[in-house]
Amino acid sequence: MKHFLLLIFFSLGTVEAKVVYESLDPTSIREHLAYYELYQYPPALEHAWKLLSGKSGKQAPLSFPSSIDSFIALINPTESRKAFEISDESLASIDEVAKSLANRKLKGNSAKTLPELLALDSPDIDLARALLLTQLQDFSEIRRYEAMLDLMALQVMARLPANAADQDKVRELNKLIFYELGFRFPPHSTYSQNIDHFTFLPHVLEARRGVCLGVSSLYICLAERIGLPFEIITPPGHIFMRSGAINIETTLRGVHIHDDEYLNINLINLPKRTKKEVIGMAFFNQASIYLSTGDFEKAADCYARALPFMPNDKMLNTLYAFSLILTDKETLAQGYLKKAIQTEEPCLITQNSLAEDMYYKRVDKESLKPFFLYVDESRESIMKKKDAIVQSLKRCPEFRSGHFMLAICWLQLGKPIEAIECLETYEKLDTNDISSAYYLAELYYSRYDGPKAKAAYDRAEKLALKHGSLPPALIKLKTELSIRHP
Repeated sequence: MKHFLLLIFFSLGTVEAKVVYESLDPTSIREHLAYYELYQYPPALEHAWKLLSGKSGKQAPLSFPSSIDSFIALINPTESRKAFEISDESLASIDEVAKSLANRKLKGNSAKTLPELLALDSPDIDLARALLLTQLQDFSEIRRYEAMLDLMALQVMARLPANAADQDKVRELNKLIFYELGFRFPPHSTYSQNIDHFTFLPHVLEARRGVCLGVSSLYICLAERIGLPFEIITPPGHIFMRSGAINIETTLRGVHIHDDEYLNINLINLPKRTKKEVIGMAFFNQASIYLSTGDFEKAADCYARALPFMPNDKMLNTLYAFSLILTDKETLAQGYLKKAIQTEEPCLITQNSLAEDMYYKRVDKESLKPFFLYVDESRESIMKKKDAIVQSLKRCPEFRSGHFMLAICWLQLGKPIEAIECLETYEKLDTNDISSAYYLAELYYSRYDGPKAKAAYDRAEKLALKHGSLPPALIKLKTELSIRHP
């Protein structure tokens, strides 16, 4: 029930008010609490208490803060996002009715320090407690955000039948998160320079806006509370949830998207992550902002905070070393580069070459700086990055990742001939990159150069089959080549 509709109730008489009460959603905690605040009608509070506690029979009244609006705001923050206080007594009441939630059985639910958290095995972690412990300093704030999550979970539970199927839990979670509470993916112009805000759980809860990692983290926290089994899936640069056979795309209101839609030319299968890794990913995302703005000290600090949670992540070790080199800590960086080189990502056909380029001195410090220059939707920013990489390659012509990045810049600028030249140079340095071979095959094909397109396709196919894979994009290209160039 929206607040502006509730204001109308003030003008209603007793009979009309009772009629309105009968029209309330019998499963809505929020509507019954709001009705009680307006009319002090005990059955409304009793009904809300039963929904919260999941028990039958008369219950003792909940202890609310001075304004019921602040209590309601825990589950449905107002558009004004005004700060509110909630008493310890009220928090204790919420904790009491939330004792039956499934996350209370996790060892990590009682963790209060980082060492306690790190000592846990990933399945034992309560992700909400872990994220809040690493993202907030004030334990009273942690309790408030956990209470928000508890009330959300209790609302979902109030709408589920006994022994609800997992698909019913997914449906009700989607309904609450994306339709009732209105969580959304923020506009690109808003999040591109503030991705950390839309990643960290407290901000996501307050703003009801989040990037894929932010909203997926929220989803996991609620899934743990209602006992929904899940997997955490991370295609490159993305994350989504899976429960059973259902993929939950949190950037599209929880819709199911088939696995094939997430696969790219270099991806054999979709990698799975642990809850510990999700904790580290938040700091990984934050570091990306500092990299793009050239604040390498802060980037290194963020990567260092992520490392305890994902010590064997190839890209994390690579980028931590990258930031160390750019802050004159090259000796320390070498150890992380060596670890990155020795770590293979089994889901990929071709491993990222950036760590090798740095370890074997194919690129110097100055030539590294343009690699993560921020690019927005403007042509000017792409040109700026392209020009900087061109200068880097003049100094370091064997910088493989630089050549590939330059080719991407040319493609973004709509310059296929220049992109072809970059990729051809790249392939003289590395003939084992399926992405390069595929892009060349597509570009040659688009320019009606059948022999070169077929040769590039053959290289890509050979690399794919070596790993027991044949990506859908390659199959499609093979069909097109057979038609145009039989």
